[in-house]
Amino acid sequence: SFDASVQEIFSAVLHGASLYVVAKNVIGNYSEFENFLNENEITIASLMPTYAMGLNYDSIKTVRLFITGGAESKQELVDKCSGRSNYINLYGPTEATVIASYWKADGLHRYSSIQIGTPIENTQIYILDNHDNLQPIGAPGELCIAGEGLARGYLKRPDLTVEKFVDNPFGEGKMYRTGDLARFLPDGNIEFLGRVDLQVKIRGFRIELGEIENKLLNNKYIKDSIVLAKEDADGNKYLVGYIVAEKNMSLSELRKFLSDELPNYMIPSYFVQLDEFPLNKSGKVDRKVLNEIEDRIGSDTDFEKPRNQIEEELSEIWKEVLGVYKISINDNFFNIGGHSLKAILLIKEINRKLNKVLALTEIFNDPTIKGLSKALLDSSDRVSSFDDNNLMLLRSGSNQKKNIFFVHDGSGETGSYVELTDQLKFDGSVYGIEFDGLSQYGPENISIDKMCKNYINKIKTVQKNGPYYIAGWSLGGTLAFELARQLETIGDEVPLLLMIDTLLIHISTSQGYEYSADTEKEFVKTLFKKDNLISYLEEVKSSEEVWEKAIHYAEENAISESEVKENMYSTILQIIPGYGRDSIEKLIYYINVIRTLHRVRNLYIPSNPINSTTYFFKPTEEKRENLEEWNKYIKQSIEIVEVPGNHFSVMKSPHVATLADEINKIINNCL
Repeated sequence: SFDASVQEIFSAVLHGASLYVVAKNVIGNYSEFENFLNENEITIASLMPTYAMGLNYDSIKTVRLFITGGAESKQELVDKCSGRSNYINLYGPTEATVIASYWKADGLHRYSSIQIGTPIENTQIYILDNHDNLQPIGAPGELCIAGEGLARGYLKRPDLTVEKFVDNPFGEGKMYRTGDLARFLPDGNIEFLGRVDLQVKIRGFRIELGEIENKLLNNKYIKDSIVLAKEDADGNKYLVGYIVAEKNMSLSELRKFLSDELPNYMIPSYFVQLDEFPLNKSGKVDRKVLNEIEDRIGSDTDFEKPRNQIEEELSEIWKEVLGVYKISINDNFFNIGGHSLKAILLIKEINRKLNKVLALTEIFNDPTIKGLSKALLDSSDRVSSFDDNNLMLLRSGSNQKKNIFFVHDGSGETGSYVELTDQLKFDGSVYGIEFDGLSQYGPENISIDKMCKNYINKIKTVQKNGPYYIAGWSLGGTLAFELARQLETIGDEVPLLLMIDTLLIHISTSQGYEYSADTEKEFVKTLFKKDNLISYLEEVKSSEEVWEKAIHYAEENAISESEVKENMYSTILQIIPGYGRDSIEKLIYYINVIRTLHRVRNLYIPSNPINSTTYFFKPTEEKRENLEEWNKYIKQSIEIVEVPGNHFSVMKSPHVATLADEINKIINNCL
């Protein structure tokens, strides 16, 4: 194109180099072009990265420097040049006289997306948020350019000139708004992330398509990737991923790979695998042509539509939980993006929307819509008696008088008990008691007394009288203890209490352990680490308003979940369920659920001892020197059972098998 030719022509002529303009028929044949380079002893070649990817670099002998620009480059191209020639990647729009920055590969590092480097002389580059504030290192924003090379505007387009060439808020003259999305890296280089107009919103989530493309490129088999947002007949947006790969990729393989790196809403509903991407006349990927290709990678099963109303309703719930647009009733839940935490969400939604009592184990027994439909029909007489969605049937048993109630951990959820429940062997049912949730985004100053009275009401909707068997891991053990105490106080029998690595921690209330607007302002500053946030929150008077403004600030400034997680305590991050990391709102909500529940635990002192036979399961990798503290509140001596693992791994394979074996021994002797 003309703008690129200006740099290519004059950089050669002004330095006394020979300039070669290659004929179209030579460019159209890679072998002829490679011969052309060698025969004419070309030492510097300036190419589009999409074209340069197709060259055989082993056959090119004379070129010592490859320069690319005009489109996004890839690590694979750097690898091809490595050891054979130097490589420079250029960036710049026509409005900045072609080049604004450059990056030279050092051959030492690998990148999921190739950088565009640092500004050239007499050029300034700014990364700005939606309010024209400078973004900190690592935060994405619009790339804007100022300096001597800037054009004066568009010929006979005053409206567009005013829109794009604005007064430079950081210096003299004008600043050009490129519409490109980028971020500064700690070493001063700039990473190109895509176009601002390629930032889409799906189901309320703001998504950077370039981020998904970069994650796909981390797969060793994928050579190139493009992600587009499309709309169905009802106007619902969904994502389609286009890939060029060295082998045939399956839908389940691609979704599983991305699910380890990205939240569910960023995983494309469909994928299209091509031998190569279509290019336009400028050598760039032709997204319009891509958008028209419908040859999608199929699921690993034969497609079959829902056959009845129950399967129709299940299909809609699956789509909502998985973020997948088209689902067969034969698709395996765990092959199309599902996992144990999403399984909990799925069963919750099924029970709530269909007014049924379906056990969590059903999704593991037959993880298809067809299988769940049969399970629902088989349990048609079991209409839900739950008055809310916070009592989870983890496993259904034949003996309804032998129920075990597991109390949620510090996340407020019961997902930590999924593997354990699957390995318990007795004829009763297993229920999970979940936290009622926060009424706001911020933490709440609630009492353990009120919480457990509410939990007792939940328990009695499925079992009116004792004996009750109560269990809990971590913070759940503390709540289980208070549940047992309150049940005994009202005359119910609790023969067995199981506490899995539960600590008795008490912080004196004289320390003023209350959440307020002031405490939350300090916490938000720690979480976001933004200097201008201090003045933004200065006039706020309530805890809830602090968090409402904080979430608004995060959205306006495109603060990512990963940035927040970097500033959060690792102990809290370990507890947050996977589906709690899908968005800033969910992440903040679960952080404050954990803070709320930790305050409950930290202020707890049992008011009187209990009669229950109590077992404490101690992980061998943890030092628990104050276990005797529990004996003050248990009339019988606490039984300590050692199990392998640490505080977290004890609940996961392979260690959870030993924990389950020990609990099975106790249950079979007691029930």
